[in-house]
Amino acid sequence: DLKLNSINYQTMSDNVFLRLFAYELAKERKRLKLSQKRVIAETGIQIGRIESYKNSITLRTYFALCNYLKIPLDLIPGRIEEERNNLEQ
Repeated sequence: DLKLNSINYQTMSDNVFLRLFAYELAKERKRLKLSQKRVIAETGIQIGRIESYKNSITLRTYFALCNYLKIPLDLIPGRIEEERNNLEQ
């Protein structure tokens, strides 16, 4: 089960969260064998700018990317939590 409450967003800087999010987003896109060009062509979202930390992300963009990549909305926050737990061990 995903425990979003255990992620301490108050102590995580926006920059750290954005980097973790971008990393997980890129990992999922690559797992699906989708190029950045294809994602841009099909969604209009400049995913490369998100993955390279040059753009922040709105909820609307997050939902659109999750829908396009056919991933559950809680997948990336869950992976971020796992990554944080691994770093703390």
